[in-house]
Amino acid sequence: MLLEWLEARLMPAAPEARRLGAVDELVAVRARAKRLSRAWSDHVAKAREAVLRVAEKTPGRGLVVVLGSGWLLEVPLEALAARFDRVLLVDLVVPRAVRAQARTLGNVDWRVWDVTGVHGALAAHPKVAPAVADPAPLPPEALEADLVVSSNMLSQLPMSPRIWMDRHGLPRATQDAVAEALIRAHLTALGQCLGRGRGTVCLLSDFEREERDSAMTGGAVRYDLLHGVRPRVDGPRWWWSLAPEGEEGKTLSVRHKVLCGVLETDPYSS
Repeated sequence: MLLEWLEARLMPAAPEARRLGAVDELVAVRARAKRLSRAWSDHVAKAREAVLRVAEKTPGRGLVVVLGSGWLLEVPLEALAARFDRVLLVDLVVPRAVRAQARTLGNVDWRVWDVTGVHGALAAHPKVAPAVADPAPLPPEALEADLVVSSNMLSQLPMSPRIWMDRHGLPRATQDAVAEALIRAHLTALGQCLGRGRGTVCLLSDFEREERDSAMTGGAVRYDLLHGVRPRVDGPRWWWSLAPEGEEGKTLSVRHKVLCGVLETDPYSS
């Protein structure tokens, strides 16, 4: 815990990202990934393979933009850097280790960017629901890229805003509305990347949560992670063992259903 605290304090981040808990969340993800590396290995391998499959079918070789690069857990960075002339990593918080890895590859750059567009407003007015721009704001390079990868972030977009709104007393219905708006706005923005006619979008996202308690009778309980929104994606689905028994509860196991593939021209249905 001390190492996590120190890592969070030393993480380069904008004040609003730190205030809303995005830094602590990022550090916690890395700690869990290390702790559950064996349980997560199948998911990580399938995710990287699926992203690479889309990359290999992408006609252009100029630029790939990775949204939600995080710790690069599901991002085959070296393979993307070998295939494309330039790779741009985009996230609200870009860890020092990722920046260092980008520098070693030569054709990889990074940019701090709030793809939700709401963190600044929430930090400035914590008791007011933010206006969600639709489409969501993306770096201008995303509209010119040969390939845009949305890397396991769609269901996570509302997480920090939702925790912040709950902490400041905004009602659950408001939190739900903002969460769904953020998901739809991101998909609309990805649809704009497709609208130029030559760009390809690869969407990697979990969309369903299953909780099973071995001490309880009855079946598993499932939750919709995308608030009823279903992206139109041509690609595989699989289960991710997110939290085996003992991680979130002594007898509780959690897994998420994941999709990854090419986002179709009409980006979502509901």
